Amino acid sequence: MLNYPSDNVEATTTDGLFAAMTTAYWWAAENLAGACGDSTQCELTQGLIKLLDALTRALFNGLRLLGSVGAVTSEHTSTLLKSIVLIVGCEGNLELRLCQATALQLSLGMDKEIAFAALAPAGYKLVELLLPLLKAVETKSIESNSALVPMLVIQNVAEADKEAARQMATVMFTNLEPEARSKEDLGPDPNNALRENDPLELYLFKLLCSNDYNLKRIAGDMMYAVLEEDEKKFVALAGVGNAAGFLQERGMLGMFAR
Repeated sequence: MLNYPSDNVEATTTDGLFAAMTTAYWWAAENLAGACGDSTQCELTQGLIKLLDALTRALFNGLRLLGSVGAVTSEHTSTLLKSIVLIVGCEGNLELRLCQATALQLSLGMDKEIAFAALAPAGYKLVELLLPLLKAVETKSIESNSALVPMLVIQNVAEADKEAARQMATVMFTNLEPEARSKEDLGPDPNNALRENDPLELYLFKLLCSNDYNLKRIAGDMMYAVLEEDEKKFVALAGVGNAAGFLQERGMLGMFAR
């Protein structure tokens, strides 16, 4: 996750510079979309990823600084959101996946109603981003918080657009009509090591029992939003054992512990 600029940094970034960076971001996103997946363009793809990472950090700070004085225009916002959709739509290696996760943080600095409505059509691509990230987290190849921003964005998209939530649910879970579990069935064991071919939902259920509070809470909030706040379906999928902490925080554990 990106760091916020310190409060004592003056908002010296001009509208012209921010607009130029926004244009450069769109240019880089377009070229990445054209190059990714082409084995002859590996060097170009790597260069564009590095450029996008650098621009994302500069634009994130610009959104904070210029947004505080109302200097971010609707044109800036629209261009950035279209760029993010292009970036997230690319297929590639883990380096690209991390670039996509970083790009999504820009949406968290924008007007929520505008940003998440614009990202809703790409909801299924947001969910597809999670599995390679969580596999890398499981093997400790990347930091444990690397999937936090995509999960936050998915949650916000699901809350903003119910149709997008339903679409994302079909990608996130293998069975959306689960039978109710018995009290003895606590759900998948979070202590088990996950295998390469395990579905995304098992990685998410394991996060519900993570020692990292933020990771556990955000994973639970995301799944609950995608399931349109259907607590019975949430428990049927995850198991009351995995969902217990989430349910307790929301005051719903009693209804499933009887």
